[in-house]
Amino acid sequence: MHGHRRHADTYRDDWILKAESKHVVLLAPLFSENDYPNPSGYPWGNVVNSDGEPNESELWTFKVLERLFDRFREMTGNRTSEYFLYGHSAGAQFIHRMILFLPNARIHSAVAANAGWYVLPSFSQCFPYGLSHSPATPELLKEALQRPLTILAGDEDVDAEDPLLRNTRKARAQGKNRLERARTFIRKSKRTALKLSVPFKWNFEIVPGAAHSNKQMIERAARVFFSDED
Repeated sequence: MHGHRRHADTYRDDWILKAESKHVVLLAPLFSENDYPNPSGYPWGNVVNSDGEPNESELWTFKVLERLFDRFREMTGNRTSEYFLYGHSAGAQFIHRMILFLPNARIHSAVAANAGWYVLPSFSQCFPYGLSHSPATPELLKEALQRPLTILAGDEDVDAEDPLLRNTRKARAQGKNRLERARTFIRKSKRTALKLSVPFKWNFEIVPGAAHSNKQMIERAARVFFSDED
């Protein structure tokens, strides 16, 4: 899942060698600015409309991936029942929200790398910073916290002045840079799982020497996906 600049082809190319070495099919969908001009449409998943009211689930952008997966299997005859899901930056925002709002998606495991900020798993804050005034429910949240999600953060992704980094008061409350915000997200998510008495299946890893770069995150993401094969 591509980032803010919508470079799906670049993301695809960055993954080609790894995909070939693991003998997996690589799909890199493009959510273009023409079709999805606002952040609510792509990285936020289109779960709310322009008035902030919840959309019907069939309008969620997350459902596009499920339909794409069905179309791929129909075209190729592939019988795979699940898929790996990776995203960087805005793509990582998309993925962690997809886990929160659509935990029953056919995802084998998901990796969200270097997200700029997060929807915290709490109903005490309004969407998009929390789950209040969104289609989320406590039962969906319990299920989401038990899904296989890995949050990756580069230890050099600490530029608080990055013009692409969201700089609202509520975003800054999560931390002054992407690394701090990832730590906040995981810390609060662990507390939520404990409070709800459900197993916490999310992982958090810091990638040494990595800044805000998709290429620098791929090797670690691939190890998450394919560790059983190594």
